Amino acid sequence: KELLDLELNDFQNKDSEAFEHKKIIRYIDGKIRLNCYHALINALALLNKQVIFGYWSLFFADSPNNLFTLILKDANPKVRCSALAFLKSLLSSGQAFVYKLAKEDKLHFKHAFTSISHNLATLLKEMHQNIARIFASENDPQALSQVYFCMSILVTITPYHECNSNLLSNLLNHSLLIHRDDEITQKGCVSFYSTVFTLDPVPNQLHKWFECEESQVIIKKLISFSCGHVESSKSKLFNDSLKFFVSLLRHDLKHLFSLRQSMKIATDVCNLTSIIKNANVHSQTSKFLQSLALSFKVNPVLEVDEKGKKNSI
Repeated sequence: KELLDLELNDFQNKDSEAFEHKKIIRYIDGKIRLNCYHALINALALLNKQVIFGYWSLFFADSPNNLFTLILKDANPKVRCSALAFLKSLLSSGQAFVYKLAKEDKLHFKHAFTSISHNLATLLKEMHQNIARIFASENDPQALSQVYFCMSILVTITPYHECNSNLLSNLLNHSLLIHRDDEITQKGCVSFYSTVFTLDPVPNQLHKWFECEESQVIIKKLISFSCGHVESSKSKLFNDSLKFFVSLLRHDLKHLFSLRQSMKIATDVCNLTSIIKNANVHSQTSKFLQSLALSFKVNPVLEVDEKGKKNSI
């Protein structure tokens, strides 16, 4: 029995040592990957944007080891955050060149995305699909915030007026996470939709999306969520909610966001702005009031209530 006990203890010690060894190896591997992404981010800051754009096909290639696949497979949330920060920098470097390629190809070939820019269109489509996959699989708040940043940049650099597919609509329909209880994710979510609603020119895909029943559900949830945050001076999402309303007022969505409702928000905001001593909040409040004034100018000042009577604002 003593011999069996000794053998069992020896086995447990070896098992414990092997487990600790694996933990150390995982930690070192994670550190190496983390430092690799940090080095790449620093390299992007030093290189010419045109040079960086030339490496897009390398990082975004349709292969098992492209950047999106590496992010999806990485089990370490800190490494994923760093990889997403690199993706964000990589996307930011390409806006001017994406639009230039799309425009030049249209001029030369009478239609969008042929030859070189046909490959670019395919790449943009794959990028939308992959970022959606990353978003769907991610659960870490910090990483989700970075995903939202990447999505915001992606919609900004994509020439949707040259695309026929529903790339934008698919992103909008599956990106609402305001129900989560972490503010960093809520902030990223509201900022993403604000970015989409301020795209100029407004993509046809966005016009069509506004007409869908699913979009109306999403917008109503965003309005309800943002209304709750502009009513409190202590809310950390006060400024982001105001930005959302500014972006929303650019569109004729009276059936979702009435002038009466926006006037109530304006009253709450003006009352709170006198309490909040913050230059950014005051600037955003000014933009909101300007957008509201423009909305009054463009849209009728009379609204019809549920009984069919016209009420003056």
